[in-house]
Amino acid sequence: MTPLRPGLDLRPPLDAVAQLGGALVADAIEPAFLRELVPTTAALPFQRMATEEGQARQGGDYWITTEPFDDLPLVKRLGDDLANRVRYFQVGASNWTPNEVYVQRYRVGDLGITPHRDWKRYQYLVAIVTAAGEAEFVLCKNRAGDVLRSWTTGPGSLILLRAPGFAGVNDDRVLHAVRGPLTGERISVTYRMDGRRTSTTV
Repeated sequence: MTPLRPGLDLRPPLDAVAQLGGALVADAIEPAFLRELVPTTAALPFQRMATEEGQARQGGDYWITTEPFDDLPLVKRLGDDLANRVRYFQVGASNWTPNEVYVQRYRVGDLGITPHRDWKRYQYLVAIVTAAGEAEFVLCKNRAGDVLRSWTTGPGSLILLRAPGFAGVNDDRVLHAVRGPLTGERISVTYRMDGRRTSTTV
């Protein structure tokens, strides 16, 4: 069983990432794999986010780890499958090798994160898998939150965001925001490549 849906073509969403800064792939994850991933991520020892980070305000819980991810084999398998697919379909991200995983949990009443850009040290691409729950994810025109694109992320969805170095562009990160869920809780698993932990630089 592969984590990503067999035959999943990432070329169109990766082209959209180059043009718009981000893309949503609905139902990207195999349902059987997702059923195993959810209890694994839900059981992590989350910590509360700081209420502010940079210019953004946020509310939710998080857990972070770095490679080799040996203690979380399902998370590692998903990251490896993502990296292989991305490198196959996008020569402009052929060096993308995630080495950091950031798991977030948002519950009803949590703010989410207001418009922000991921740190410049994260290279090529940021990949966000929704393991459980639903929430609105927005690509923003500005820090006031004016909407460029808006999606509802559901279980098994994948969001791809442009990071420095993608398709040869030094830095064209997109502003984005995520709302807290209207019901239940949302758990997301984010894969990033931190350039401080690799010899590849942008």
